[in-house]
Amino acid sequence: IQVLCVAFLCIQYATYVLLRRFATGVLNEEWGFSSVLGVGEALKFIISLSMIARDSKGSDAPDGPILTRVHWLLAHSGKMAVPAVLYLSMNMLGFVSLNRIDAGTFAVAQQTKVLFTALFMRLFLGRSLSLAKWCALLVLLLGVILISLEAQPQVSLCDSAASRNHPKSDKSEFASVSYFIGVCAVLSDSMLSGLA
Repeated sequence: IQVLCVAFLCIQYATYVLLRRFATGVLNEEWGFSSVLGVGEALKFIISLSMIARDSKGSDAPDGPILTRVHWLLAHSGKMAVPAVLYLSMNMLGFVSLNRIDAGTFAVAQQTKVLFTALFMRLFLGRSLSLAKWCALLVLLLGVILISLEAQPQVSLCDSAASRNHPKSDKSEFASVSYFIGVCAVLSDSMLSGLA
């Protein structure tokens, strides 16, 4: 059942990223981040409520009516506020990055969460990795850098000379800045994922 859960999560995450990128990049849909996140969280809350109602032994809440159990869970979930805020920030950064970079670059750059997890594990928990593992993480980082540089919009010398003479012709420079913001957003997303 663990393999099934991992497979489902992989499919869900890949579909989520591709649909977000398709909706914003291809269909040019205009919607606010907060409305998408709000609907997603509402769906999760409804599913959670149905699971709590269906299975009384699936949570730490004492037996009783559903509203009493939900109230108890909400009152005793304060320690989950930090990961919840991190998760919200990660989702917002995901939207910012997918509006500015392609889904392939996003997926590759998100693999740096493994590197950030290892760094935070070393920093906060004092655990160490072998030299071979650090070398593998370095190769991962170099791969992300190479893919990001290859996918970056190119600014030719003619474009930059034209933009100095004609301020309105700086679309390629804007694309480069937008791409840079997208890469920074996905790396920040990965860093928060490693921290969480």
